[in-house]
Amino acid sequence: MAEPNVSALARKWRVDIDSNPADPGETWVQIKGVSEYKDSINPNLEDDSVYDDEGWGGQTKTALAQQIEIKIIRRHDPSDETSYDPGQELVRAAAREFGADGQVHLRWYDRFGGPEAYDGWFEVQWVPDGGPHTALETVVVTFFGKGKPTAISNPNAASS
Repeated sequence: MAEPNVSALARKWRVDIDSNPADPGETWVQIKGVSEYKDSINPNLEDDSVYDDEGWGGQTKTALAQQIEIKIIRRHDPSDETSYDPGQELVRAAAREFGADGQVHLRWYDRFGGPEAYDGWFEVQWVPDGGPHTALETVVVTFFGKGKPTAISNPNAASS
């Protein structure tokens, strides 16, 4: 009897930020505290309906845009309430800047070593969730893609 399939877990994704974009890809820092992850490729569709379609509409994809949204739980060093996760701090700082200082270089991949692994550049939006006095401090971070992402070898893939 064949073994049943096992469902993949949403928590498989890991997101790293390049701490030195002047020398891309050399110094990766994990963005810790991720509690939700959403990755979407959004098409730009243009109407290409013509009379020959007998009243049926048609669309043509003319561009793609990537957006990654993560929710993070803010965490700090227990001995220093002003010392937050270094990966989160790199993102927060970039969200308040323009031009090259406002862009981040990310890689995101299956933390268990699967084939899904990518690299790309993004603009950043940082939005604290707020909440009641019993809530944890959470932030929704949206990364807006700048150009085509690149498929990469998974950094956690088993070496041959």
